[in-house]
Amino acid sequence: EHLWLKIVLAGRPSCPPPALPAWRNTTARGGGTPKGRMAVELKLSTQKSQQFYARAARSFLEGVPEKDDKPAKPPVDTVTLSALGNAIGAAIFTAATLEKEGLAVVASVRTRLAAVTGPAKHSPSIAVVLKRKAALKALSGSLAVTTEATSPIEGQKPGTSGLRKKTKVFMGKNYLENFVQATFDACKADGVAIQGGT
Repeated sequence: EHLWLKIVLAGRPSCPPPALPAWRNTTARGGGTPKGRMAVELKLSTQKSQQFYARAARSFLEGVPEKDDKPAKPPVDTVTLSALGNAIGAAIFTAATLEKEGLAVVASVRTRLAAVTGPAKHSPSIAVVLKRKAALKALSGSLAVTTEATSPIEGQKPGTSGLRKKTKVFMGKNYLENFVQATFDACKADGVAIQGGT
């Protein structure tokens, strides 16, 4: 079940924002018990200061303790900062501040031209997704380099349109690995710098 709530955190923005919900609450399938604290989208405008939005985002990521008979609010794991036009600077400031404090990490940044009313017709927009650092899970597994003996494979020679083979052939033992290694070897033989480059 998805519950959508729209909350106005400040006055009217300098440009009308795209039609996006301000809050998104995702619950677990089945009994309707929340799987975790909802992810929040914070829409920024020029009506409030950069420090205001930094404090607002920080309170979402840290949670709010119980106060004056108001129940405590647990921290959220994801905060999305959305801004249009002149408010983009506030989004960047907020993201940089929280990342510098070690409270969150920037998971993604999306930019686009959003349709607005007025002479401009379009306005640049940004959406910065912040992930609460304490909620991130470390990847497990070994990244140690291993060496496996192999041998040339008959017919593994690309034509003018590349290496075009059936999927079953590509799925053969060491087929793709051989081709990738052969490509690196050919580049090195021609003096192409591979280590430390692309």
